[in-house]
Amino acid sequence: MTKEEETYHSNHPYIAWLRDTKGLAKRTITEYFYYYQHFIKINPTQENINAFLQKRKNNTVVRSFLKSLLEFLDKEHLFKIPKAASGTTKKRIVRDISQDQIKAISKYCYGVSLREGLLFDILYYGALRREEITTIKINSFRWEEYFKNPLNNAKMLVTGKGKRQREVLIPPTVITKLLNEYLKKKFIHADMEKADIIKVLSTSNIPLLRGLYLWRIWKNIKRNSERAIGIAVRPHELRHTRATELEKRGVSIRAIQHYLGHTNMATTEIYLHKSGEESTENIKEKLRK
Repeated sequence: MTKEEETYHSNHPYIAWLRDTKGLAKRTITEYFYYYQHFIKINPTQENINAFLQKRKNNTVVRSFLKSLLEFLDKEHLFKIPKAASGTTKKRIVRDISQDQIKAISKYCYGVSLREGLLFDILYYGALRREEITTIKINSFRWEEYFKNPLNNAKMLVTGKGKRQREVLIPPTVITKLLNEYLKKKFIHADMEKADIIKVLSTSNIPLLRGLYLWRIWKNIKRNSERAIGIAVRPHELRHTRATELEKRGVSIRAIQHYLGHTNMATTEIYLHKSGEESTENIKEKLRK
């Protein structure tokens, strides 16, 4: 059981309230409880609430946590959550990361450990959000289909926001490392028949990379990329880079939208730094050919 699952199923009164009364997701409960463990040591005064928020840059998750906690304590009428800063906000720059740089980071990660390499490659090629890679199980892959032609990309099922599922593709070079150097040590061996291997892998509802924490994923990707190419790449930038790579290969925006798990086209266009007008012009150009 992962740390997130342990937290979710805990009998702690606040966790039970978040789970059973509010119906929040495991990831949200884990994040709220992280802040709870820090805030509960402080007396809930207006001054302390303001200081707690200020220290954490008044971010949305902390604001939501405090609102939920005050409601749980039946003290929401006693205190106010300061409004979020309005006006122009500083936007993070999403940098252009080349395929050579992606390969360099990947190579460095595998040099650190097989686990680090697999984490990076699956995160990148699947264009995953950090929380999504924690949902990947051994049986998330379409093993039976993959073994029919191991030279093809392997399909992997991802559970995204709103528990919506989608399929992404992982290159055969990554799958080879996964099978020969990772899973073989734990679940399969060379003497097994192909049918038995497929059965074992397809029925193993075990996390592919155990013990993943969101902050650790973020920290490892930034650290390894900075050491590999001198740029501290954020995990979310990998999604942008993968989306851009797919577009350059001629993949339609609609297909990229589905691949990323976006509910609307506008979000995908932002990822690709495109406006609706640019998308229309792109289609018109293709129709002329």
